[in-house]
Amino acid sequence: MPVILATLALSLALYPAMPDPVPVHFDAAGIVDDYMAKGW
Repeated sequence: MPVILATLALSLALYPAMPDPVPVHFDAAGIVDDYMAKGW
């Protein structure tokens, strides 16, 4: 439970600094190949 709460707290704290759109998937070379809109 503490790990889940820490992950949630960190995500909420860093949310304003996240790019829009957010990269969500990377290929084997580490290149972004899918994005998701930033939003709740």
